[in-house]
Amino acid sequence: MNLVTTPRRTPRHAVASHLPAPLPVIDIGNNLIVCCGYLAAVESASLPSLITGDPQYSGLATAYADWQTSAWEQFFVGLLNAGVMAQAEEVSNLVSAGVTEQSAFQSLFTPAGSSVPTVISLCDDMASQVLAGETYVQQLTSIVQNIQGADEAKLAQLNGLVNQLNAQFDALEEQLTEKALDNSKEAVVTVIKVGIAVATEEDPVEPIIDGIAQIAEDIVEELVLTREIQQTLLALEAAWTELDEVTLQVAQLNLILQRLNLVVSDSSDTLNALNGLVNDWQVIVDTVNGSPSHWNDAGLPRLTEWASRLLRISFPSPVTQIIQSS
Repeated sequence: MNLVTTPRRTPRHAVASHLPAPLPVIDIGNNLIVCCGYLAAVESASLPSLITGDPQYSGLATAYADWQTSAWEQFFVGLLNAGVMAQAEEVSNLVSAGVTEQSAFQSLFTPAGSSVPTVISLCDDMASQVLAGETYVQQLTSIVQNIQGADEAKLAQLNGLVNQLNAQFDALEEQLTEKALDNSKEAVVTVIKVGIAVATEEDPVEPIIDGIAQIAEDIVEELVLTREIQQTLLALEAAWTELDEVTLQVAQLNLILQRLNLVVSDSSDTLNALNGLVNDWQVIVDTVNGSPSHWNDAGLPRLTEWASRLLRISFPSPVTQIIQSS
C-alpha cells in the first residue's frame, strides 16, 4: 500500500517568519507511540482454545500467529529502530565525523537507485502488512456469527464495561510534548500492555485490554490504577466469571476483533499514524533535498538539531502488566 503525503497548510492568519520552523520531532514521536500501542496490543491478542484447540482452524491459528509476529517485528525492529531511529543516529554520526556534503545526507535518506526514501518505503510496507490482517477479521467474524446460544445481554454488558475501562486507561495515556522533551534528559516511551487477570486453566487467555504509553526518564514498569479503574475492574471480573462457556468464547473473540479493528481497518488510528509519519518524514527529506545554496547555513543545522532531539526519545520493548481487581 502506498501512503499519500498531504501538503501542509499555512494557517490563514499566520505571521511570516524569517526563521524556518523546526523539523518535526514531537509529531514523529507521537505517531510512533500510536502505532506502538495498538500493534503491541494486537501482538499479545492470543486466540482462545475455541480456535487453537480445533483442528479445523489449525491453518487460521498458525497464519494469525505468524502475522502477529511479523507485524510487530516489522514495526518495532524494522520501521522504528532500523528505520526512523537508525537514520537519526546516522545523521548524528555523519555530523560528528565532520561530514557536510549535502549529497552524503541525500544518499542516507534515499539510497542510490531508489526513488522512495527508506523510511517512507518502510511505512508503505508496514501499511500493507497491517492491512493483510483484514483476512483474520473476516474469518474470526464469520466464526463468531456462527456460534449459537451466546447470551447477548451479558455480551452487551461486558462490552460496555470493556469500553468504559478502555476510556479510563486512555485517560492515563501520555504523549510527547515540547515541554516534556525540553525538561527531560531523555524521554523514555514505555508501552504497557494491560491484561486482566480473569484467565482460568480451561481458558488460559489473559484478555489484553490496551497498550498504554507512559513517558518518563526511565522505563515505567506498571501503571498506577485509579479508584475508578479498580471499580470497573471489579465489575468486569464479576461479569466475566458469570459467562457460560459459549458466551465466554464469543466474548474472547470480540475482544480480539476489537483490537484488530483498531489496526487493520482502512481508517484505523494505526494507518492514520503511519500516514502522519510519512508526511512528517517528507518534510525531513525535502529539507535534505533543498537548495544547495542554503544547505550549510540552514538545511544542515536544522537537520542536526532534529537528529539530536529525536535521539533523546527512546522506545524500549513494551512491558506487560496483568492487573488484579483487588
